[in-house]
Amino acid sequence: MEDKELTIHPSEVDIFSLHKISCTYEKFKNDLHERVRDYMDSITQSNSINVKKLNKLLNELVSTVEPFVKELFEKCPNRYYEILRDYYCQHPEKMNQIRILDKVEMLEDIQYQTITTVLLYQWLFECNNSEFLRLFPTFLRIIHSLFWLDLNDESKRFYPIFEYFYKKLLLSTSLWKGTVKGSLTEVFNLVTKFYFYYIGTSETLERDLYAFLHFTQKEFTKIKNDLELPKGHRKIHTTNMFANELIRHMRHIKNENILVTYLNNCKFLRKNELGRKTRIRFQRLLIDFYTPGTPLYPTRNVRIKSKETLDELFPHGRMMRKVVNLAFRLLNPFATATSGFYWINRYFTTIFSVFLLGIFSIFIFFFSVKIKSK
Repeated sequence: MEDKELTIHPSEVDIFSLHKISCTYEKFKNDLHERVRDYMDSITQSNSINVKKLNKLLNELVSTVEPFVKELFEKCPNRYYEILRDYYCQHPEKMNQIRILDKVEMLEDIQYQTITTVLLYQWLFECNNSEFLRLFPTFLRIIHSLFWLDLNDESKRFYPIFEYFYKKLLLSTSLWKGTVKGSLTEVFNLVTKFYFYYIGTSETLERDLYAFLHFTQKEFTKIKNDLELPKGHRKIHTTNMFANELIRHMRHIKNENILVTYLNNCKFLRKNELGRKTRIRFQRLLIDFYTPGTPLYPTRNVRIKSKETLDELFPHGRMMRKVVNLAFRLLNPFATATSGFYWINRYFTTIFSVFLLGIFSIFIFFFSVKIKSK
């Protein structure tokens, strides 16, 4: 569910502009907290919601910390919202000073919801508070929108949130207690959708992916009765869950580079570990990306990468697919000509080199024959 309304615009003045640095990291964090508190007070002085000021604060929170600050404090995170996130988790009483959850009239504003989410998501999971059931759906929706924002912009401003969900919530059972348990499947689905984007491509991707899936399979099975499973689902099968969320998610990706990365990483999914219905859905998705035109109208690069993944994961029927594809191309001479031109253009250097080598071989052959005849 991509939230089109959520945008982050550059601000004109730095809220966190640093003219002097506190002597300790703890004082530095407290100084940032006081700036946020004062700024939030200035926003709420008027009866109406000041969207421009909220957006300015949000932009400052997601901006990167100045290099000289990171040099001064070795453990300082990369972004301001990470610093304040840790601070409010360690000092929940400070959060009450900005009364961020008490401003009922602002809780419906998307910019305010986003500010609340980036500052308090760690507090929500770790402080085991009574606000979890009320805030979790909103936090999850906002984080989903932030991840989409990152994906569409090809940035990783919210990677720390993904990393927290992936490593602290799913790859560790230390927070699996109380109301948090019931939310784990939703967190798993969210991480699944953006796994290939934030993890990217690496030599250890396949190993890390299956370590993650096998760990969650084992641990989810232990707490199956506490999880919120879809209706009719009695068994936990994390590989199937991963693949099904991926299939739904990939149909909505419009960025060609990201989609090609996803298709390439899909090669690491082990077909034999997928259920029969999931295999059929996954093959159908790859065929849709491989087929020009409706329903997905994929670009040429997407079709090429989808064909490679399809042939690798589902080699059975490869020749039949090629025959069918060729037959349909012959029914459309324009598409065949366009494809031929692209193929020649793509492999022009190779074709030209082969052509020159052929001419040179013929010349050598006739020259040698002429010398022998003399």
